Amino acid sequence: MNSNAISPPDAGDPQEVTHEAARLRERGHGAAAEALLRAALASHPEHPELRVALGLTLAELGQDAEAFALLQGVAEADRSRSDAILALGALLLRNGRCEDALSFAEAVALFDPAQAPAALLLIGDAHRAAGSPATAGEAYREADRLAPGQPELMERIAEIEKDLSSPSSRAKARR
Repeated sequence: MNSNAISPPDAGDPQEVTHEAARLRERGHGAAAEALLRAALASHPEHPELRVALGLTLAELGQDAEAFALLQGVAEADRSRSDAILALGALLLRNGRCEDALSFAEAVALFDPAQAPAALLLIGDAHRAAGSPATAGEAYREADRLAPGQPELMERIAEIEKDLSSPSSRAKARR
């Protein structure tokens, strides 16, 4: 037997399935993660973690409509599911709906302090997409204050600082 083979998780343990699906996605095996999650959902059709994991997987695979429907169903069933709400906000942003994404992220920042750094990251992304790099930078720096040193945040802060220091940005600021 090949010792490198992936042993399938226990289909009866949704938490184990979601962890394995995340590992598969991280390794670039989104289709395998989707198949695993769909199989688990056949046994646990209303399990929120499985539904969120499938929604995230589908979003990564570019299947936004189905991802949105899944995540929206979870968020509507349980308004405290900040993971689903933030994922919905990211989908909205990706589809050009900056204001809607911003409202989802701001709601999470207010009701779930543990998710505030992730919400602030999305807030920054929405402001940046809307053409407000200074406001985006403020959100990124606040997220970094709450959860220091995250590479994704550090990258965005550096990009914003570069954008704000460019000659074209300074010219816009003077107008």
